[in-house]
Amino acid sequence: MKDIAHIRAVTKISVSELSRLFGVSRQALHEWIKGGTLSPRNAQRLSELARATDVFLEAEIEASPQVFRRKIAGGQSILDAVRENGNVVELAKTLAPTLVRESQQRQRLAARLAGRPVTTGTSELI
Repeated sequence: MKDIAHIRAVTKISVSELSRLFGVSRQALHEWIKGGTLSPRNAQRLSELARATDVFLEAEIEASPQVFRRKIAGGQSILDAVRENGNVVELAKTLAPTLVRESQQRQRLAARLAGRPVTTGTSELI
């Protein structure tokens, strides 16, 4: 199925994690990848996860498995929302601006610290 290939290509999420997420065996997930049938509920959940992945692509954010595990509004992660049939795409749209802002802050900090001598954190006692 193209949604699984897309999700895995972008997020690098493992087959094991996806199978746990959907409550199926790794073998079942491999069958889906090969074009096997899946329940309408799982097809919908996969589609939602693929659309959430697209939100991060559009925002030029690396959509790692850690991003999908990150707790957002109400303490729920995108993966939690997939499991519970929550609004996966809306959570992604909520998280994306935060990740962009954090990336910009890291870049500004790196620019401010550029050229400063690096300290090793060790000190000598005299």
